[in-house]
Amino acid sequence: MENTAYRVGWSDAYGHALVATGRLELMVDPQMSAWDCGPFPVILREAGGYFGDWDGNETIHCDRAFSTTRPLLPAVLELLGD
Repeated sequence: MENTAYRVGWSDAYGHALVATGRLELMVDPQMSAWDCGPFPVILREAGGYFGDWDGNETIHCDRAFSTTRPLLPAVLELLGD
């Protein structure tokens, strides 16, 4: 995918905070635990974004999670579902 970038070294909190502040459009976390992401759904929702599992459920109780903007949510869910 030519429209993506990958960077190693961001912590969960930093990457999701970048989405919440509008400096990043998508943060995908393929390995997640509830204690790693407790405040993310509230923060992202208040910022107008999404945080949740790869099925579109806003939750912290999942093995894989992502945050994104609301306009990109349908496209991201479609990509992750393939």
